[in-house]
Amino acid sequence: LTSLLIVAVLAIIGLFKLIGGSPTTVHVGLTSTTQAMSAELKSIGNAANIKVDVSEVSVSDGQKKVRSGDLDAVVTGTAGGKIQTTVDTELSDSLRGILTSVAQQQVLRQQISHLGGRPDAVAAAVGNAGVTVTNLGTVDTHHGQRIGMSTVIGVLTYVMLMISIQLTGQGVVEEKSN
Repeated sequence: LTSLLIVAVLAIIGLFKLIGGSPTTVHVGLTSTTQAMSAELKSIGNAANIKVDVSEVSVSDGQKKVRSGDLDAVVTGTAGGKIQTTVDTELSDSLRGILTSVAQQQVLRQQISHLGGRPDAVAAAVGNAGVTVTNLGTVDTHHGQRIGMSTVIGVLTYVMLMISIQLTGQGVVEEKSN
């Protein structure tokens, strides 16, 4: 019984590690006309904790790879501020968000150029924008370790209680039999 409980606790801890873990990966095919957006796809994906794996494909090869499941989507072109994408059944929300951000960035650059501005200067200024944080308290650098130790102590306390209850019950049975 005790070993079963320990296995259950370890399984729960492993599940939490798995759920909270690593970034999602999406596989996107870009045609020769859309290859220029590769770096932008990757950088926006990184900001959203999504790894974007990009490969160059022809439209027909990309469609075959989408059908076989090797690619999540193929970006075939852009028109009127819209990115044209081919998917098997449905575009995932995460990939839709990344592609929408890329399309918005492209339209923004076009509009800045159309108005006589310099898109690279605007992109640099936007890239330098950020937040300056002043911490009034100290950062707890040992928070994760404390959580881990608390979990171990809790499990050990539970196991000790189970053992002591079992021993007490066994002692009562022996006393009654005498």
